[in-house]
Amino acid sequence: MRNQLGTGHELAGRFDLALEHFATSLEIAKACGHVLCEQSALEWHGITHGGKGDLELALRYLNLSFEMTERVHDPVHRGRARILITMYVNRLLANRDCTTSVDELNRALSYLHVNGEDINGARVLMQLASAHVAAGQQRLAASAQERVVALFARHNATALQIGALRALADTEDLLGEREAAQEHRLEAYRLTHPD
Repeated sequence: MRNQLGTGHELAGRFDLALEHFATSLEIAKACGHVLCEQSALEWHGITHGGKGDLELALRYLNLSFEMTERVHDPVHRGRARILITMYVNRLLANRDCTTSVDELNRALSYLHVNGEDINGARVLMQLASAHVAAGQQRLAASAQERVVALFARHNATALQIGALRALADTEDLLGEREAAQEHRLEAYRLTHPD
C-alpha cells in the first residue's frame, strides 16, 4: 500500500512525499522479511531520486534493488524486476549522454507493451525520442512524443504529461512547426496552472 501511495506522488512529481512512503514501505518489508517488497521499495527510491535529478543516489538505490533480485525466488518476478531495473538505469544514463541504443530501447518497449505497462512504456518512448533527436530524426522523435503525451494523459500522470508536452514542443521547434509547438507549450502551462 505504501508503495502504491508513493507511486502516485512520484507520478505527480511530489518526490519528497513519494520518498517518505517508499521509506516506510522499505522498513515494513525489512521487518516482515518480504524480499520482493524490499526490492520494489529500493527500486522506487532509485526511480524517485532519478526524478529529482540525483543521478548518483538513483543509481545507488537501483543497484541495491538489482542485487536484491538474487533473493527473489520466483523466476518470473525476478526476471521482470531485472528488466525494469536495467531499463531505469539505462534511461538515467542515457539522459546524461544519450548513448542508449535504439535497439535496446525498442526491446524494453516491446516487453513493456506485451505486459501492459503503459507508464513504463511511455518513459521508454521518451528516451527513444531523445535518441531520435540526437540522431537528427526529429519526425520520429515527435511521433514517439505524441504517443507519450497520450499515454500519460490516459493515466492521469499530469507531471509526466507536462514534461512530455514541453519535449514535444522543443522537437516541433526543430521541425519548424511553430504553431504546434506554441499550442503544446500552452497546454503544458494550462496543466501546470489549472486555475
